[in-house]
Amino acid sequence: MRSTERTQPPHFMPSTSKSIVGDDFVALAEFVTTAERIKER
Repeated sequence: MRSTERTQPPHFMPSTSKSIVGDDFVALAEFVTTAERIKER
């Protein structure tokens, strides 16, 4: 995952429909990863 290359905040919604699905998926993946890290603490 290239989360380090993302300069946009997770809540950023692009106007292009082709990027919305990808960004939503990445944002969801980051959210799940963060939730997993919190549960491990």
